[in-house]
Amino acid sequence: MGDVGYNPTICTNTPPHLRDRKRTKPHLTDDTVLNQYLTISGDTYSCVDFYKQPAFDHPALQNHSYHPDIEFDSFPLKNISQINSWISKLWANGEGCPIGTVPIRKYTKSEFISTLNLFRKLYPTDEPVRGRFRSCVHTLNGEHTFHGGSAAFSIYNFPVGAEQYSASYQIIRKAEDQLQFGWTINPIMYKDGQTRIFLTTKVEKTRCFNQMCGGFILATKDVPLDLVLPNTTHRGDKHSVELVVKMVREADSKRWSLRSKNDFVIGYWPDEVLKGLQGPAEYLEWGGEAFNPPDKGLKGPPMGSGFFPVGFGARDGYASQLRRYDSAGAGSMIGGDETEMYSDDNSLYRVLDGGFIDKEFGHMAYFGGAGA
Repeated sequence: MGDVGYNPTICTNTPPHLRDRKRTKPHLTDDTVLNQYLTISGDTYSCVDFYKQPAFDHPALQNHSYHPDIEFDSFPLKNISQINSWISKLWANGEGCPIGTVPIRKYTKSEFISTLNLFRKLYPTDEPVRGRFRSCVHTLNGEHTFHGGSAAFSIYNFPVGAEQYSASYQIIRKAEDQLQFGWTINPIMYKDGQTRIFLTTKVEKTRCFNQMCGGFILATKDVPLDLVLPNTTHRGDKHSVELVVKMVREADSKRWSLRSKNDFVIGYWPDEVLKGLQGPAEYLEWGGEAFNPPDKGLKGPPMGSGFFPVGFGARDGYASQLRRYDSAGAGSMIGGDETEMYSDDNSLYRVLDGGFIDKEFGHMAYFGGAGA
């Protein structure tokens, strides 16, 4: 493959007549699809013109002018051959969507409404919800300035009930704005037990799942926001399979971007869709979350590796290399005196703050449990 992904650097050669064309209102529920591509996991995605993706349906972006010459140059791409090799293993055609398009999951109207209602039921507010549990390491409350955060999460797959979900995630927050990215096993949303990446965006009182509400601009032709992760960790493995999560406020564009391994750009949030995060964050969090509907007598679901953490990466669900970023894009390790632990119910799920381990793993957080 000659291209890493569809991002603003690649868009610099877009012909002017295509850059300036009028965007039609995007829809996640279109019945007619021109191009569909299959992942190795069996999911089908529509390859939607970049300028017609659901992000631009956000009310704040109706007059948004996207300039293809904006470059994500704060963090140059590294190890491009490794990225190409990884991407080629995700798609049945070995390439993903064509250049100039982005992969979008299409819903029927009933599926869209059902999924959106379920999400709103699970996340009605920031207050505790019966049956929803989290165990995490987070930065101390107070006035702090973070221009980004990152970590590497061990990826697992385990049985999760049809009415449950489990996730490992990173959160950045300022005031009532919150961005979250990680991996999840979520039969509620997807009707299967596969491990997928996921994204939530909360701006004041509005919370969105993946791209269902618009606002987050997908900037790659290769990675949909609910991609199935083909490889997972087996507890006790010498080397864990990891998902690198990196959210940074770009030094030049001042936009929050979402990145993964080797600084691969997944997408970004324009300032127009944010409120509190139209500037640096004040809070970072790394951990696990699980939901089990109350009063139904169900066991589980597991979190992390499915076991209480013991402070050993080969056996625990973890986030390693907990880092912060400054206004110039320089990263530094989160100090042990900058964090504290939190768990909703230690009888179900627990967390350990390992502090700085070594150069390879950095500052580590361990979390998990069987759930019952």
